[in-house]
Amino acid sequence: MDCENEDHLKNLVQSTRTLLENIGGTELLQKELDYYQPNKLRAKFPTINHVHVRLCDSIRNTQRMRLVITDSRFELIAKQLLNCPLDLICHRGIEFITEVIRINCQLPDDAQERRRSWHIFKCGVVQAAHYPSVFGSAKQFYHYVDSNVQTMDEAWNLALELDAIKGIGPPLACDFLKEIGVDRYGKPDVHIKRTFSKLKLINNINQDRGAFEVLWQMASASNCAPAVVDKIFWMASSGRWDRTLDKELAAGPKSMARTHRKQRFNTLLDQFTREN
Repeated sequence: MDCENEDHLKNLVQSTRTLLENIGGTELLQKELDYYQPNKLRAKFPTINHVHVRLCDSIRNTQRMRLVITDSRFELIAKQLLNCPLDLICHRGIEFITEVIRINCQLPDDAQERRRSWHIFKCGVVQAAHYPSVFGSAKQFYHYVDSNVQTMDEAWNLALELDAIKGIGPPLACDFLKEIGVDRYGKPDVHIKRTFSKLKLINNINQDRGAFEVLWQMASASNCAPAVVDKIFWMASSGRWDRTLDKELAAGPKSMARTHRKQRFNTLLDQFTREN
């Protein structure tokens, strides 16, 4: 498939969006997509410490890590980190983060040492403090980011800067930037890559970069932000409507609804693959 065919890419986006509108309605879909308005998201991270904590949250953004660094534990850690100067975290390093976990999560050092996830997380928290510590404020950080995402190559290279932090690969780096209000990013996660592979838009080589490029091309063809395109395909491929349709559903009905939605999307994908 020639993923430079703008009409084809635009049709893919529009057809997927129409499917979502048929499932939940235009108003609820727009509510899901509006979450990624940059000004709304950036307001949640008013200080450089908030940026650091969100980056730390990205480090644990895998199923395996979340089984160990649970939401409740992370909330306790985050509360402490928000009140810590980044220079202090950089200077005292892993020893300090171990102490934070020990005191706030009531988790002894030996219990932390037994789980590799804690080691990755603690190293990442310290390295993540070094990255934004060079900026005096969140405003300066955003100025730097916005100055380096004008082209697809620039945006990808910025994500690779974050890739140097332990626990952060390119998909999580893109996800972090998307979640703090940089709408030039979509996350090339497993749902997106599986979908684009089925559509023959990417091959088996360097899929993260390939999926990132396709999201940019789709956004350009559809005259919207990559974050919005990412959300449309992620919702369709995962079946999840976290902020609207799924909000009040119990686990069983929610799982059934998501399975049914994914089946409808797979039918749409089969149609496109037959036609091409």
